[in-house]
Amino acid sequence: MSSPGNHLKLSFSTEFGRFTITPCPNEPKIFDLHIHQDDQSVQALGKYCSINDAILAVARQETGFIPWDGLCLKNVPYKVHDIICWDFEESYGTTDNSQCSIAIS
Repeated sequence: MSSPGNHLKLSFSTEFGRFTITPCPNEPKIFDLHIHQDDQSVQALGKYCSINDAILAVARQETGFIPWDGLCLKNVPYKVHDIICWDFEESYGTTDNSQCSIAIS
């Protein structure tokens, strides 16, 4: 069960930078895709209706980030398409499991 203020951040690091997927602050059902090239440089790449759509954009090299999109396919990390291989970075604003679980007796 989630509450308004949910925050989830997924990331995948590459030699070109770290892709991140986060909920759009003004539209919690929309996800923003960014690339962080260093501590200061962040580029917005797109808005997606699901985390899966954002991951697919990265895996298919359809991000609009030319160095990544132009990368030879054999150099694309083979695990980029798999959500399990993305790093789960943050979660807050969700209900504690104990509050939404019901014991079966």
